[in-house]
Amino acid sequence: MNSRIVLEYGDRRYALQASWIRRPHHLPVMPVADLTCTADGCLYILTRNHEHPIMAFDPEGNYMETLGADLDFGNEHGLHVSPDDCLWVCDSGRHLVYKLTRKGEVVLRLGTPDTPCDNGFRPEMPYPYNLFTIREAGAPFNLPTDAMEAPDGSVWCTDGYGNTSLHHFSREGKLLRTVGGPGIEPGKFRLPHGLWIDSRGRVWTADRDNHRVQVFDAEGELLRCFDPVWPENTPYGPSNLWGDGTFIHVCQNSRGILIYREEDMTFQGILEAPFGFPTLGHSICGDARGNLYIGHLDPEPMVSRLEQID
Repeated sequence: MNSRIVLEYGDRRYALQASWIRRPHHLPVMPVADLTCTADGCLYILTRNHEHPIMAFDPEGNYMETLGADLDFGNEHGLHVSPDDCLWVCDSGRHLVYKLTRKGEVVLRLGTPDTPCDNGFRPEMPYPYNLFTIREAGAPFNLPTDAMEAPDGSVWCTDGYGNTSLHHFSREGKLLRTVGGPGIEPGKFRLPHGLWIDSRGRVWTADRDNHRVQVFDAEGELLRCFDPVWPENTPYGPSNLWGDGTFIHVCQNSRGILIYREEDMTFQGILEAPFGFPTLGHSICGDARGNLYIGHLDPEPMVSRLEQID
């Protein structure tokens, strides 16, 4: 594929590069559930390979190390770097959320292993019909999907596939509040799949199976519920979010990335890839140089990069 295909949005231009990371030949191609960039430019990816659940790459895409294999993940889902340079990661399969050092040491664990909340969810039913068996917003957790630390050290978690909830914890791990619950009304969720805390402390959520983005304040009050937006030829709702202080970028397993302006919480448009290119992902993050990184659940290309160019 032509690595110099250029995408444009406003005055920003990106060169689209598929298969950006340099994966060692002895490691298999793996589905990427999420990814995050650290302040020093390293890229951490969360895979669905239990032997290599978290992989670190340097700013040039060279493989550094694997961590987290000793945690015995059930299903990897959700990864964010914290203000103090640690990693928040969700194990939706075992109903757990971890804060780890960048060497994989456990700093804090939220949830009880293999113990989902009792809220009526029937996992034996096929997706998406099982989402409609949830009768209420339950306690943490039931298949959590994402976690991110706020500037004040508190933590927000989307509890998605089995709980339709957004939880807020203190820095010590005490549950402060739960918002949401099943439904289509503003403030309710069908599948809260990802989140981003913006520079103003607001919590943006990807309500995937309601096909919308919702924004809450630091107390859990709803600020904005956006109408659904579909890039061309996609049946999927918003999956994951990342912001740079100016724009919030939302991917949804399609050829398009939705763009929202952070300051006034307005929809701006779609950054769209050409037909025939890999979908722009299950997950998204960016670095201090203005580049965007896309994580793919399809085994290839694992990670694509949108390199910001002049």
